Amino acid sequence: MSVKELAKKYNKFQNNFGSNNESDCKSIIEDLFSHEFKKVANGQILISRKDEIENQLNGVKDFAGNWSITEKLIIPSQDNKICTIRYLLESEKAGIFDIIAILTSSNGSKIDSIDEIYYQLS
Repeated sequence: MSVKELAKKYNKFQNNFGSNNESDCKSIIEDLFSHEFKKVANGQILISRKDEIENQLNGVKDFAGNWSITEKLIIPSQDNKICTIRYLLESEKAGIFDIIAILTSSNGSKIDSIDEIYYQLS
């Protein structure tokens, strides 16, 4: 699978989770993320293991309410190991965020890490 496809699946998963349309969250997390998955946002470690993903997303939902994702840009690297994505996250309670995320995948089948920078637009 290409890293671009992983990025699209990640955005779809986030959008479905944020809009309460994700019925098989655990299975998707198992298929999409490597066991050693890590996530950093604005320089802060949010997740250091795959089994923390659902709790982290539920925490965001508690704070921001439901959300939707609008993809703006997906740029895969030539070696198929890194993909830069830009998207808007529009939430019910916390406003709109512009997010740039760098996804890495060592094997092209699962996401190993996400390093994102975000700022609030409104």
